[in-house]
Amino acid sequence: MLSKSVVIYICPNCKNRIKYEAVLHFGDDSFSGAWKVHCFKCNTIHIHRIGRDIGKSNIVEGGKVVDVIPD
Repeated sequence: MLSKSVVIYICPNCKNRIKYEAVLHFGDDSFSGAWKVHCFKCNTIHIHRIGRDIGKSNIVEGGKVVDVIPD
């Protein structure tokens, strides 16, 4: 079972609250890095480093992932 944590961060452009579930497990099929995030409030794209498993973590409110940037 994967360990998850709910994280809220603030869009650097408009201060919108973006919530995501971060998977804390690292394994053979996991990798850390950053996301390119589309903010739903200001309609901009910014980079947010999560340093968790960027493949299994996901945004649940306030934006969406448009690309992943592995370490």
